[in-house]
Amino acid sequence: MRTILTYLKRLSALAMLVGGLWSVGFIFFVTNLDSAASEPVSSYEKRDAAVVLTGGGGRIGRGLQLLRDRHVDRMLISGVHPSVKLHEIIPRTSNPDLMDKIELEAFSEDTVGNAVHSATWLHRNDITTVYLVTAD
Repeated sequence: MRTILTYLKRLSALAMLVGGLWSVGFIFFVTNLDSAASEPVSSYEKRDAAVVLTGGGGRIGRGLQLLRDRHVDRMLISGVHPSVKLHEIIPRTSNPDLMDKIELEAFSEDTVGNAVHSATWLHRNDITTVYLVTAD
């Protein structure tokens, strides 16, 4: 019986150590997450295109900013509803010259679909460097 108690105490101590290490790692991850997201777009390198995944606020705006600031030449908005038209997402008055550089992808129904259809678009258009916009 005493051996079982000793074993359980050691197991509890190990679990607490692992949990503590995980917590420290998670806190480190969360505190460094903001630094990448808050990086100004002006400091981005030039890429061939931006792929914007729908589903979160600010993503399309960030993609447009990359396009407007000439950090990318083209943009794909992946995962839009099939009935949605480009002018419904981006008013033509915002910058008519950009409209020809933006394509909508309406076949994706989930993250895997986004990946498959975006990869197809990238390959079809000979795009080798890309920004993937998943959050603002």
